[in-house]
Amino acid sequence: MLNVWIMLLFLSKALLPAPVNVEVIEFDIDRGRKVVGQLVAKKETIGDNTIYTSKTEATISLLMKVHVEYHFEAVFNGEVLSKANAVIHVNGKQHVESFIQAEGDKYKFEKNEEHDHEVKELEYPITYPAILLLFEEPDDVKKSFSEENGVFHQIQKVDDNTYEKINPKGKVNQYHYANGELEKAHLDAGLVQFTLVRK
Repeated sequence: MLNVWIMLLFLSKALLPAPVNVEVIEFDIDRGRKVVGQLVAKKETIGDNTIYTSKTEATISLLMKVHVEYHFEAVFNGEVLSKANAVIHVNGKQHVESFIQAEGDKYKFEKNEEHDHEVKELEYPITYPAILLLFEEPDDVKKSFSEENGVFHQIQKVDDNTYEKINPKGKVNQYHYANGELEKAHLDAGLVQFTLVRK
């Protein structure tokens, strides 16, 4: 009888889903000392898999009001990126959609824009996509992968707990950390610059 109970206990543990750990962080999006939006990011760990997501919504006045939404997701198996996607909407219309998926010893990257379609292969493994900058200080990290554009950005430490991410076109974003957590980031999004401030 004891063997039956041990077997049932073993099976119940094996069949139950792995415990889930969830971390949620929120940032205000400031532009000119005015809050114009919010970024909510989540890290969810289920067994060996970790899923990072971020959702950004902001309304910015240029010549007219522009409402932007960014949705990013990166899925890790252990310490390696297995897949990711990015979707950007501007005024309710899809502007960019990109995917990356591990396939053997390579990644397939695909990006769809309004008037452009790109497909390419990338070297495996990728261990530091840009979304991780929201969750952890990039100590000893030299490059991050852009889930949106499928390129690598350089990471440079410029001061204690302060890093710059430089894209291939030379645009610089700066990230400030305290106790390993992102506190503030100054971001260049092309037509607009803004600051993320941790809530």
